[in-house]
Amino acid sequence: MRRELLLIALLLTIVHPDFARPQSLSPTLVPRSKSSRIDLKGLTKKAESRDTVAQFKLGYAYQFGQGVDKDEYEAIRWYRMAANYGDSSAQTNLGYIYENGPEGVQDLAEAAKWYMRGAVSGSPEAAQLMKDDLEHRAEVAVPVSLGKNRKW
Repeated sequence: MRRELLLIALLLTIVHPDFARPQSLSPTLVPRSKSSRIDLKGLTKKAESRDTVAQFKLGYAYQFGQGVDKDEYEAIRWYRMAANYGDSSAQTNLGYIYENGPEGVQDLAEAAKWYMRGAVSGSPEAAQLMKDDLEHRAEVAVPVSLGKNRKW
């Protein structure tokens, strides 16, 4: 099932390149000033009442240390809440953290899963990041496969 979804998304990006073309750098992926103030108490209260915008904002704040100490695990926690309710930006950022986060957080399979969900939810950034990841994996896998076949 996962392979089929991945193949469909890949084919969609090949057949219709506008699907995967980022319109611009999303503010969800670009950090702003670390000195930003946030209403942590109010935002947390909203986030705990299933407000996906507040959940995303908390994830973003923890990912980039905006108004709080930088903490990837807290960022993952809040992004995952929003992502599970279908927030494509949270899904994209969650994939990004799993792909590029610190050693204890990195999980490429988990990153691919969240990029796929973000792309299916309509995030052009997620589709582009997923496409880039697939291209990179193909570049790495092809020489290895050729090397193994030569030994036969």
